[in-house]
Amino acid sequence: MDIFIQQLINGVTLGSVYALVALGYTMVYGIIGLINFAHGDVVMIGAMAATTIAISLVGGDPSASAFMVLGLGLLVSVPLCMAVGWTAERVAYRPLRRAPRLAALITAIGVSIILQNVAMMGWGRNYLNFPQVLSPRVFEIFGARMSTLQIAIVAIAALIMGGLLAVVHKTRLGTAMRATAQNREVAGLMGVNINTVISAAFLIGSALAAVAGMMVATYYGASQYTMGFMLGLKAFTAAVLGGIGNLVGAMAGGLLATLAVSGAVWAQGAVFRPQHRIAIERVQGLCEYILFPKFDAGLRESFMAEVSNTQPKGYSIAAPGSGDGADLLARISVRQTPRQTVVVVNLVDRGGGRLLWSGQFVGATDTNDYLPLQRALAQHMARGLRKALAERA
Repeated sequence: MDIFIQQLINGVTLGSVYALVALGYTMVYGIIGLINFAHGDVVMIGAMAATTIAISLVGGDPSASAFMVLGLGLLVSVPLCMAVGWTAERVAYRPLRRAPRLAALITAIGVSIILQNVAMMGWGRNYLNFPQVLSPRVFEIFGARMSTLQIAIVAIAALIMGGLLAVVHKTRLGTAMRATAQNREVAGLMGVNINTVISAAFLIGSALAAVAGMMVATYYGASQYTMGFMLGLKAFTAAVLGGIGNLVGAMAGGLLATLAVSGAVWAQGAVFRPQHRIAIERVQGLCEYILFPKFDAGLRESFMAEVSNTQPKGYSIAAPGSGDGADLLARISVRQTPRQTVVVVNLVDRGGGRLLWSGQFVGATDTNDYLPLQRALAQHMARGLRKALAERA
């Protein structure tokens, strides 16, 4: 039951972020019928800008408060994302407003590519680590754990979504938006400035994207110029699931999509009916020669995925943050030089502290593409872990 509650908490947290991003998609589509595939990259720019501000503040003053770091991050990322969204609408989308929808769709993909490359030139190919500014306090709920960061993400997202609904249904701007969404020509004849309304939709959506970007950066601890594509695709799926063009549907779609994934993860463990739980300790090591400072976190996730997909019957992977009840510990360490990456995996019996298995993998450090190395390491470690578990059984 604790794993189910943990997955529920994880699903609600990520669903809140996806709901904010999905609102940007659904607002633009509801008003002008455009699927803005560049919206995910606006989220990326918000995350990168907020991370840059946080690194600068914490680097210059390690005692900087979380309120100051996050507040200044938002003060920079929100106007920047709004400027990007407004510019894209004014330069790329407005001239194509009466063109076939396919032309606007292809243009949106082009804008996405431009934003990614501009971000790569400005911030580089490296992942940027978001400094830990919030105290890692954790609350236990029926055996599951919920951090202060997760609580903050859910609460802030709920407040923003409630505020947006109030704006749309209780203000003159919201009335103009709903009128434009219903019939642009008639709304224009009634005195509504169509261009202003459409620009406002892009500005609001981009501001929400900036907030979502900071949430993603703080939650995962890293951001990179390619992160917006998959995040945007998932948020777009959530918007479609809830009925694109419907604000409440977009919010519900974000939550339903992530809860469905979390439920599937929980169901997989329930089918296996595990007798033992494996906790995977956070990777410790030196990764200064690779262009992915969060290589350890990515390796950990890949390793968990590899083992989860083919785990021996009777074993399960402990959910992140809930490994206290596990009886096995996979301790991973990474050491790198400019030429090679060495990963050592030790499987330890947490009950008696006995070393059950130890394996080492050496791979060439490729600073141009870390993903093949990451997958190879994860597959190697998963094979060794499964072998050790089979011998233990």
